[in-house]
Amino acid sequence: MDCQMPILDGYSSTRMLREQEHAAPAEGGTAPHQVVIALTGHARADDRQICMDAGMDDYLLKPFSMQQLDAMLSRWLGQDTDGTLYPGHYTPTSDYIPQQLSSVPTETSTSGAPATANGGSLLDLCYIDSIRMLDPDGRKRVLQMVVTKFIEEAPRLIADIRHAASVSDMEGLYRHAHYLKSSSANLGAVKLADQCKILESIGRNNSTIEDATLLTRLESEFSAVSAALAALLQGETP
Repeated sequence: MDCQMPILDGYSSTRMLREQEHAAPAEGGTAPHQVVIALTGHARADDRQICMDAGMDDYLLKPFSMQQLDAMLSRWLGQDTDGTLYPGHYTPTSDYIPQQLSSVPTETSTSGAPATANGGSLLDLCYIDSIRMLDPDGRKRVLQMVVTKFIEEAPRLIADIRHAASVSDMEGLYRHAHYLKSSSANLGAVKLADQCKILESIGRNNSTIEDATLLTRLESEFSAVSAALAALLQGETP
């Protein structure tokens, strides 16, 4: 369950689901417990507690690797002797703290794509490799789709961020910056995601943008990331 869905967020959706499950026996029906795993880019301890208080059962921090997703599914799904998956028993995991993907830049990658400069690298290629793993037959279609969609959508989001900042629309600033932060982080654009996180925090706290260069640096960083991703796609074999 994505915590930051538009219109009705994951917290509210989960509360409604739990209310329906609770009311079902009184109305003569049955409603087995549906496992809800929170998907969120917020890593603070109190963010996790908010998920638990909303009735969610577990917590997966974005961006996550295939190994982390597999581990999470293994926690909540059992496996029959014939290999068939079936729902596991409901066991709250309140002591579980998810681990985020390492943000240490990777110098080499299976594609040989550019990973620039120390400390402020454009792309952490371990994230790119995680996306490649979604196409085990080597077609790279998922990676091409994700990168293409990001390059197409990010300029609109940046324009929305700039507009929200200009009219002091803090809710809009938070929403657009959060979306761009998540999509940037999924592709390993760590510095771009960090800049979005600053804007997201400003919007969430209803504060002001004191650094006048922040939006310009965001646009500049995206231009560099976009070029690096385009070069990466050119180096991919279909």
